[in-house]
Amino acid sequence: MISSILLLAALGAGPDFVEPADLARRPELVGRELVVDDRVRFFLESKRGQGYDELVFKRTEIPFRLPPRLKFARSPSEPNARVLGTLKSDEGRLVFDVLAIEMLPADLIRLDREVAKLRPDDFPGKRTWALWAERRGKELNDPKLEARGVELEGESLWTEAARPEADNLALATKAARRPVPESLRNALAHRGFRDRLSRAIAPAELDALAEQIRTTLPASDDPKASAAADPASVDAYAKDPAATYRDAPEAVRAGLDRRLLADTIQRSLERQVEATPTDASRLSEIARERLPDRPDLADRLRRRGLAEAEARVASMRQAEVEDLARKFRDQGEDDRATRLVRAWLADRRKNRVSTSDAEGRILLAASYDKLLGDRATAAELLREALELDPQSRSAVDAFLRMGFRKGDDGWYDPNSGASAPPEKADRPAQGAAPAEEGESLKGLTRAQVRSRLGGKPDLIVRSASQGQSVELWIYKNGKTTQVIRFLFEPGTTEPRASAYYSDRK
Repeated sequence: MISSILLLAALGAGPDFVEPADLARRPELVGRELVVDDRVRFFLESKRGQGYDELVFKRTEIPFRLPPRLKFARSPSEPNARVLGTLKSDEGRLVFDVLAIEMLPADLIRLDREVAKLRPDDFPGKRTWALWAERRGKELNDPKLEARGVELEGESLWTEAARPEADNLALATKAARRPVPESLRNALAHRGFRDRLSRAIAPAELDALAEQIRTTLPASDDPKASAAADPASVDAYAKDPAATYRDAPEAVRAGLDRRLLADTIQRSLERQVEATPTDASRLSEIARERLPDRPDLADRLRRRGLAEAEARVASMRQAEVEDLARKFRDQGEDDRATRLVRAWLADRRKNRVSTSDAEGRILLAASYDKLLGDRATAAELLREALELDPQSRSAVDAFLRMGFRKGDDGWYDPNSGASAPPEKADRPAQGAAPAEEGESLKGLTRAQVRSRLGGKPDLIVRSASQGQSVELWIYKNGKTTQVIRFLFEPGTTEPRASAYYSDRK
């Protein structure tokens, strides 16, 4: 009968369980049937030699009176008791008349026995007993019992967190408000963060997650801590983040904290590069600043962004092409920079300049000369422009800026070393008298030329280019203009004629 009453009380179907200290603080409990569980201070005999019929608990001064049928012949050896009875007021003094009593073993033994009865996954039951032990140990000044309660509460959280539907981050937050070990709380946080990291896609989501990690795990913000996470720990962590973290030494845990934050920041930067490859340079600098412990990431992000941008070269503006080419040159890839620019210019020539666009050819010629130093292609474009618009002053000015001159067969580069413009050099000379005479002028000194052509020239033009000095003598004779080019070579005192041109009107 006694066991049944206590069982009903434990299940909440009978009398209320009351903490011993509440008996004196809650007047509404007087007259009610209650269950009280506490450590025994001592047993008393109301009449000496007639049995122990009264007891006093540790956490209340109220006496508990046993009826004759429940009194003990000897003081019990068990340190704890649970009683069922009624709280009464006897002449202004509170007393507790016991109806049933159960003697109980030491608290630690009792706790272990009760927990052993629970199913392995019964985390609510574990938490109930954990809270019981924590409170009882604190109030009874029993550090061992209190510590065991804290340990058991951690076990209950760990059991709850193992459920597939469990929110480990919420449990970690809950654990932060309880006296459970920090290693366990952070282990739950790692499991929750890793789960969210595996599902996060948007950079904004990843950045928010990184900030939460930094706040929850302050050690994660120290790049130096990454060295403490040895390869064995990292491998084990990849398989089971929570258990590995919980069981690792403190230094290794700090390294795993850093690794978690670094992985999250890296994922965000990689997503941003995928979305906007042209931001690769900016993002690589962020990686260099925020992840100095991963020096290869900045270079990898930069290379990846440059490659993706290179694939879209046709859609770029000239300033973007120049910037990208400069980045290639900065990393020692001059040939790649040249190929990039040439591909962009070739696309412009093929797809952006119409068959009747003289001005477009002039602008493109300037780009070939500026970006590649390709004077031959620039000249070809300018000649095409003049074919479309023979009166184009822009094309003529462009030729002059490049140092070209106009000969019998069109514009030519006097610094190319050729004796005639490309159109003329590819076919035999026509045998015109000035040209035949001019051929004999090569190698002559200025005095010899004056003697051959009958005196001083009508005009002398001097210039310097590429470390050499050039002097042009121009003779005008009716409809014929003759030009003799003298080259001043280093180490010589007397220039000699290096080329001769004639222009008949």
